[in-house]
Amino acid sequence: MRSQDHNPDRVGSSAAQAPLRWLNVGSGPAGSGLRPPGLRSPEWQELRVDADPSVKPDIVAPADDLRAIEEASVDAVFSSHCIEHLYLDQALPALREWKRV
Repeated sequence: MRSQDHNPDRVGSSAAQAPLRWLNVGSGPAGSGLRPPGLRSPEWQELRVDADPSVKPDIVAPADDLRAIEEASVDAVFSSHCIEHLYLDQALPALREWKRV
């Protein structure tokens, strides 16, 4: 997590505060509407990652290789129906990458 102090369920944000970023791993197509309740307020900016370039993610990358994303650069990581598409030898590296970012 970034060093700024925040509460994912807070409402509203000050103009001086940087927006919070959440990483959607295996995002699928934009506008799917799948967003966890704590990340629904407008202060949260979504960064979409998917291995399939046809869904037009912000970053094209497999779930277990997020080297395009700096360490501790997002405030939350979310993934829905992604990990079951990984082979066993990819699952643990993926989780490590999600924690790293």
